[in-house]
Amino acid sequence: ATAFTNNPVRSLPNAGTAVPATNASLLPPGKRVLVAEDNPVNQSVANAMLDSLNVAHALADNGRAVLERLHNESFDLVLMDCQMPEMDGFEASRQIRLRQQRGELPPLPIIALTANAVEGDRERCLAAGMDDYLSKPFTRDGLFAVLSRWLSSTEPAVDTASLTNRPPSVSSSNDSITVKATDMVTLNPRALETIRHLPGANGSTLVGRVIAAYIDDTPIRLAQLHAAVDNNDADGLRKAAHGMKSSSANVGAEGLAGLCKELELIGRAGTVAGAAALLTQADAELEKVISALYEQPEC
Repeated sequence: ATAFTNNPVRSLPNAGTAVPATNASLLPPGKRVLVAEDNPVNQSVANAMLDSLNVAHALADNGRAVLERLHNESFDLVLMDCQMPEMDGFEASRQIRLRQQRGELPPLPIIALTANAVEGDRERCLAAGMDDYLSKPFTRDGLFAVLSRWLSSTEPAVDTASLTNRPPSVSSSNDSITVKATDMVTLNPRALETIRHLPGANGSTLVGRVIAAYIDDTPIRLAQLHAAVDNNDADGLRKAAHGMKSSSANVGAEGLAGLCKELELIGRAGTVAGAAALLTQADAELEKVISALYEQPEC
């Protein structure tokens, strides 16, 4: 069954970044963005940042839902997560371009959202028909730059130079998950502080929503990791670790995000060898992360 949700447009902005709230008015008015993302933590963060830029948006939690919404509603841009259930972002992008060629959908830019920082990612995005690339966890600055570039552009999709010549639109926080897990703190306060200071709405309410989504979702993903290791399922290990990595980075759980990255790389290599020891560390680290989250004033 197709699952998607509408998101009401609110006004929220970010005193903690270089893009002041007034700069939201620099984006063309009346535009609407479709966010393709299945992770509830990442959904909450993306919603908050788009709200802060006064950009109307809606959610789809898998590629099939994306296609259905595009056929039934009007959008000006898609933020496309690459790893989703039922149909991933690569296949959804290929289907969008095919249907555009047949005259079934209007042209629109597709921006890849991925927590992968591995060789070949941009080439895969380009081959699938995507126009640009935004690494998770992204900042409001990075999102504003991409939206400004494409919502203001008259260039037709696909502009192949975007992915071949332009560096990916990465946020500085993305660098944190390239460091060894042992070098990271349990909970970097900057991540939640950035969300807390998004202007326009009650930042505490928003942080509370993100924390609740993380506490509800992450134990499920950890159980999926255990099941993948127990069943010698390398691809299941890769997928579960990938999702847990990005949501952990979004709440500032850098150590856990680093462990998840190592687990994801093991799965990408087509094996689960060595994953059990890392998973034991992840179990202990998640307990510390959840304890630290419960100590936040919003809990």
